[in-house]
Amino acid sequence: MTAQSSVSPSDDDSVTQHGSPLYKDIAEDETLFRHYFDVESTVEFVRNYSLKRLALQVPDYLTWASARLAALLKVETGSEAFILADSTFSDCCVDEIAAEHINSDGIVHYGYRACLSQTSRLPVHHVFGSLPIDVDAFIDAWSSLLHLTGDVVVFADLHFMPSLVSINDRLPSNVQLATIGNRCAGYDFSGTPSALVHIGNDDNIRTVMSLHFSHARMFVYEPNSRSANTPGIVEVNPERSRALMRRRRYLIEKVKDSSVIGIVVGTLAVSGYLDCIAHLRHVIRQSGRKSYTLAVGRPNVPKLANFTSIDIFVMVSCPLSSIIDSFEYTADIVTPVEIEMALSRAYPSERPYTTDFHAILDTTNHVLNRHDRAGTTSECDDEAEVPRFSLITGKLVSNSAGSSLLPNELNTVAVVSEQRTFTGLDPQIGCTPIVPAAPGQSGIPSAYRQI
Repeated sequence: MTAQSSVSPSDDDSVTQHGSPLYKDIAEDETLFRHYFDVESTVEFVRNYSLKRLALQVPDYLTWASARLAALLKVETGSEAFILADSTFSDCCVDEIAAEHINSDGIVHYGYRACLSQTSRLPVHHVFGSLPIDVDAFIDAWSSLLHLTGDVVVFADLHFMPSLVSINDRLPSNVQLATIGNRCAGYDFSGTPSALVHIGNDDNIRTVMSLHFSHARMFVYEPNSRSANTPGIVEVNPERSRALMRRRRYLIEKVKDSSVIGIVVGTLAVSGYLDCIAHLRHVIRQSGRKSYTLAVGRPNVPKLANFTSIDIFVMVSCPLSSIIDSFEYTADIVTPVEIEMALSRAYPSERPYTTDFHAILDTTNHVLNRHDRAGTTSECDDEAEVPRFSLITGKLVSNSAGSSLLPNELNTVAVVSEQRTFTGLDPQIGCTPIVPAAPGQSGIPSAYRQI
């Protein structure tokens, strides 16, 4: 599999090569190599599940070790090891689809960028890697945070998590070290922190944490910074978190104004994704809007630009990859929770913001049988008939379709398609002669030969 080039242990592109200071010693020392890639626990995983065909999901910055890992695991377990190519969706998710293409019976997911979402079909073993932290340097940098009096949570990119144990006894009593879990962005901790300290540079995790705990101050410490003048622990501008929340609230209002919503399938592996899609269809239908489910693989601008009749998209994916906030897209992309907040009264308004779609399955009328969802209540129908004031357009809009109160407005995909001035090449069906198949060419693009 391939990971996004921006996701690597440092902003310096040179760290993606095994000759960099980060990985040179690991590549050259067999003991360090086995420790970093947790070979012993991987072998135990293979034996415990009696795996015969093992899929190795390796990110870009570790591809230098992929062939070596496959050969090593084959020797020590006797199982066939296959290196997965490009991932079907986000690289933080376990790619069960690619693994099933080779009839794999188990997956090893390498890399510190992992959403840890529960999978539904194959056993999975995560190897985050283990990089050291200069404990003395971190404690020295912590002196700038001694003024913090509330609950403070320290969390790190997953390959730094093993090193947190060595700093636990040297931090103040109001500081809690997060553990690997599923409360938020792959971490577990108790309480509601007033400050968060992130060790690492994974901005996706930082964004999810900032949204979930929008009132907490965010601090960052990057152990592998290459700059000689880099300060220790720095505070992220609080305006960034406020801007993120303003943007999400704006998108929630845009959902209310939408008529046609595209449900983008961003995962085929995260447990519960089918229930989430079914629930979104139900909520959208109850609100009087139309929905279309799109399975386009990994979404990008050209793919989604084909659906010009869709007002807004909702991404059904893991918590780390559901936030796609790019102005290059022709329509905005929201999360399932934002759809629920905009269109359903079942979601509790006091609940903290989250990007985990399981939240809408736990707190709404999802307990109803899926087959009993076809009908809508009269209460919902009455509410849908009442127009509301749009905060986006400044006009009264129909609560059932999000469009201006104009009669006989045509907004279906079929009508929009008919109104386009260009609909693609004319296939001229029935207007061309029928000819038998003829010999063509064979070979590679640079050297075709006539058959």
